[in-house]
Amino acid sequence: MKVKMYLCGGEKPTTEFALGVAYLKSNCETDEHQIEIVQTPRELVDCDMIGLSTNGWGIKEAVDILHSTDIPVIIGGQATLWSPIKEESFQHVVNGEGERALTKILNGEAKTQVIQEPLMTVPEMN
Repeated sequence: MKVKMYLCGGEKPTTEFALGVAYLKSNCETDEHQIEIVQTPRELVDCDMIGLSTNGWGIKEAVDILHSTDIPVIIGGQATLWSPIKEESFQHVVNGEGERALTKILNGEAKTQVIQEPLMTVPEMN
């Protein structure tokens, strides 16, 4: 599966790639799942899935991308805390850390639209 990831909202990373999407790429990419981080929405073509990461000021751009393509789109990042995002037709909405959730999505194991797969849990906080 070929996935293209994009950081919405116009935030410019201080490194080559934004930390969140770079971390997902380094942890989830395999021989079967190639992940490419792109710099513009125009590059979100010729792939099997689009992954968006967005903060609050990137919600409109994320929804515009969703409505402009037939490619399945998943979304993660701070904007997923805004409950109306779940009413949009994103294939998956990832709340919290994305490493386990993205792996499940890529392997076809994700069964719900909203996914929360924490890397660790603290019993006192549950």
